[in-house]
Amino acid sequence: MRRIAGYAALYNVETYSVGNFTERIQKGAFSKSIKKDDIRALFNHDSNYVLGRVKSKTLTLEEDEKGLKYRVTPPDTTWAKDLMVSIKRGDITQNSFGFELIKERWQRGVDGGNVRILEEVKLFDVSPVVFPAYSETELWVED
Repeated sequence: MRRIAGYAALYNVETYSVGNFTERIQKGAFSKSIKKDDIRALFNHDSNYVLGRVKSKTLTLEEDEKGLKYRVTPPDTTWAKDLMVSIKRGDITQNSFGFELIKERWQRGVDGGNVRILEEVKLFDVSPVVFPAYSETELWVED
């Protein structure tokens, strides 16, 4: 069975500027949420394109040393098959995540700018996306 997998978020990697600050994720920021919440996998954060969810056991999430890793078994639909083709071709190669902030802290970056550190978040979704905030995320199809 083919699955979509990847890192929705990476620890200690800064986003591009999101206004007047950058953002970085602290290791463990997702741990409470992935243990208790019914998280979805969506395409481009669009709830019209549900790839899977924790409750239906079509989405699994885990934190490792690198970041937040996920695996989703997408539905047997034309749009999901097309998405996997685009991933395999290398047209869509990155991920994102939707969240509510629970705990944060701020610090100065090496360039003197503001950096928001995500210490704890409530995760809503992980999403293969065309335009990610964290450009170093990874995405692939497992056969």
